[in-house]
Amino acid sequence: MTLDWNEHPEAREEYLDALVRYAGIDDGRLGDKFADEADAATDLILQWPDSPPPYRGRGREPMIRSWHLGKSPS
Repeated sequence: MTLDWNEHPEAREEYLDALVRYAGIDDGRLGDKFADEADAATDLILQWPDSPPPYRGRGREPMIRSWHLGKSPS
């Protein structure tokens, strides 16, 4: 099975903004940890694409699924 990887442009922008913000904390270690968590989530999603729950309110194709990274500093 071949999976299509699609990112919403606003989600990608939000990720990059957070990455820049976290890179400025704790000599960049927080940014590294954040990027590692996002990469690990991406790997899990690609390995187990049906694991994340469907995005609520979307009952049509293509089905959209989302994955929450957990706590992130504000």
